[in-house]
Amino acid sequence: MYDVSVIGAAMTYETSKTGVYRVVIELLRELEKREDVEIQLSNTALPQFLNTTKKFIKKKGYPYQLSNELKYPLPHHLLGRGKRILKKIYSTLGINNDSIIYDDQLYKNTDIFHSPFYKIPDELKEYKHLSRCITIHDLIPILYSDIHHKKGEMEETLLSIGDDYVICVSENTKNDLLNYDKTLNPDKVFVSYPAADQNIFYPCNNKDKFRKLKKKYGIPDNYFLTLCTLEPRKNLARLIRCFHDFISEYKVDELSLVLVGSKGWQFDDIFYEMNHSEELRNKIIVTGHIPDEDLAAIYSNAHSFYYLSLYEGFGLPPLEAMQCGVATVTSYRSSLPEVVGDAAILVDPIDEDQICDVMHKLYNQSELRKLYQRKGRMRATEFSWANTAQEHVNIYRSIIENDS
Repeated sequence: MYDVSVIGAAMTYETSKTGVYRVVIELLRELEKREDVEIQLSNTALPQFLNTTKKFIKKKGYPYQLSNELKYPLPHHLLGRGKRILKKIYSTLGINNDSIIYDDQLYKNTDIFHSPFYKIPDELKEYKHLSRCITIHDLIPILYSDIHHKKGEMEETLLSIGDDYVICVSENTKNDLLNYDKTLNPDKVFVSYPAADQNIFYPCNNKDKFRKLKKKYGIPDNYFLTLCTLEPRKNLARLIRCFHDFISEYKVDELSLVLVGSKGWQFDDIFYEMNHSEELRNKIIVTGHIPDEDLAAIYSNAHSFYYLSLYEGFGLPPLEAMQCGVATVTSYRSSLPEVVGDAAILVDPIDEDQICDVMHKLYNQSELRKLYQRKGRMRATEFSWANTAQEHVNIYRSIIENDS
């Protein structure tokens, strides 16, 4: 049983199609190809998005029915103002306007339930034969609650694990999890790396396509690139300061910095750094969210890629950039060294002098840039969704065997 609640949310809000969504959808696609796995889909979280999830499954032609339905406590015959008033009364009393019904027989006949993001539902603890696992992508809301606003949700998710199993997306996340919760059994915590979709992220030399994208997004010919949600953890204000210092000190006039991504939270500092300098106002381009079909060309035509995040559970963008053949610079913190190995330039994300120096070297040393283009492409071949799916199948089998 594979929980796809994340898909329902992402289909409702385009900006939710970030790293976790990619992991959920790509793993589903690979598991679906396998004859040794029988898949059932569930939507056990976010009942308000269950119908959206159903529409996605139908649109994509998946031969599955969701194992959940919505239960509406509101009388169906009520319409208009009467229903709105009753909803308000229910909300005041703390009664949910909708809830999820589980297909009891189906869950009784299922071997394993896997939630790739949301907490393991309490209702599933009643099925004693059912093995349960959850993917933990990071502990950012807990470890960095000052730069993240969902600590309570994360704590609730971790509490739902109990004696169940965990799949972490990096060794760094596994270590963080076990250090945070000493009650967890290390033998029940596994690691499986995500990957970058080769159909989306690849070296794209289509000049006509890039010419159209430049016009569409206002992108110049020569640019440094970063891609992430605009929020404090991504360290974008410092990246902008470093870019400003670099172009000022070395009198670089023909270069811009392109920021791809949707606004997250507390992004005011980012725009302050962009706007407080007259020199920067025409050199920082914020594109907002960009659909998948445009990303390969935008990655591939960048001079170099910068991902100076203060903390990541895995960090897909550096892998995507390397797979597109872009020289990549990233932080030496958390999981990022696991992702890039020696195929990217690692920097201290708070050392502005070091960051500026790397910008200068990459910009002026074409052979250095070409070296990291080659190394990045080679490193990216070590990751694939087929491998990730095989690792998950092996983990599922290990869990079921251990619980037998």
